[in-house]
Amino acid sequence: LSTCIASFASHRVELLDSLLEMGRLLGVMYQVIDDYADVKTMEPEKLVGSARQLYELAGDKTQEYVKNSFLKYKERYVEMVNQLPFISHFRSDIQQMPDFLITGLLNEAGIDSF
Repeated sequence: LSTCIASFASHRVELLDSLLEMGRLLGVMYQVIDDYADVKTMEPEKLVGSARQLYELAGDKTQEYVKNSFLKYKERYVEMVNQLPFISHFRSDIQQMPDFLITGLLNEAGIDSF
């Protein structure tokens, strides 16, 4: 929703689909990292939902799986940012949004990095 507001506020409705996809990609990256934080900080038998699914899918290779997934989604996100007519002054900040989000999420969970 927050990415859509930019489209409406700027009267650039033609950007709506791209901004929605960027928001979806940010959401997926956030969820993958959130699940990773749960896997790293909880006992396996206490994991529920998508964190449990991640653990069952990747097992002892969770960190590698999450890193590869995050980088894949981030690459697509940055490609989309580069295609949209953002003011050049803000482009770098917008590109760095995934890193900003996951750094905060990992730090909150007491994890330095992945």
